[in-house]
Amino acid sequence: MAGGVMSERQLDFDEPPKISLSKLLLSRKPGLEPGESIPRLEAHLRSWTVPTVPEYRAVCGLTEGPLPILYPQILAEPLHLALASHPDMPLPAMGLVHVRQSVAQVRPILEGEQVGISCWLEGQRTARRGVEADIHTALRDEDGQVIWRGISTVLSKHGPGDGLKRQQPEQAPLHVRRSAAWSIPGNQGRKYAKVSGDWNPIHTTALTAKLFGFKRAIAHGMWTLARALGELDEDLPTHSVGVTASFRRPVLLPSRVLFESGERGDSLGFEVREAKSGRVCLSGDINPLVR
Repeated sequence: MAGGVMSERQLDFDEPPKISLSKLLLSRKPGLEPGESIPRLEAHLRSWTVPTVPEYRAVCGLTEGPLPILYPQILAEPLHLALASHPDMPLPAMGLVHVRQSVAQVRPILEGEQVGISCWLEGQRTARRGVEADIHTALRDEDGQVIWRGISTVLSKHGPGDGLKRQQPEQAPLHVRRSAAWSIPGNQGRKYAKVSGDWNPIHTTALTAKLFGFKRAIAHGMWTLARALGELDEDLPTHSVGVTASFRRPVLLPSRVLFESGERGDSLGFEVREAKSGRVCLSGDINPLVR
């Protein structure tokens, strides 16, 4: 394998792998059968230099400073795609929907810093209309210490759902202190794909999104979350920080949404709502990271 070596279910790279969109589109994945488990799959990038990210900052409305909290997810995207295209991965990559995200940043990461990146696929659960799977990501510094962790939960309809409607976990009320209206253009998915490498067709055009059951193209969940963190810039913890977020419904493109933030219990809470209906698209909480 160019740039790395592969064992049966572990991929090791010296440079980010290049996984073409056509390979993901044309791959034939059987889906998950009843009683079948997704195997643990791993991908590791031994060392990589964190780049400067002006285009990412511009697309997400972020200010200058240390590496944006969510950018390690972008660094890991080639490894995520390598896992998705692995022969033992039963779920097709196209059409996966991001439903939850957690991030723990132990300390700020600097542009130009050397890091190692590890990703693994482990953890699944039955959902109402398919199956959920967890993609774990960890960044380590040159001493091997973990400085960033993330868990991305994705939903695939190519699995045996149980048909049960699940209630959202109870949350303390959000005491709104700040709000802003966003007008999101129809090409936002393509703009974010250019800086993230995530060209999942549910985000790029209405036509391709309809093939996967969406009325129009939908915004990337990680763009919506990054844009929300940009609104909270001055309120974020300055060193270690934990972020949890639930993507409750798609943000259709184009659209107008309302961002709100304020205290929620002991956390800094935030929500993104549809401007007309008031329905919550994204709900999240931020706390100083306790190790």
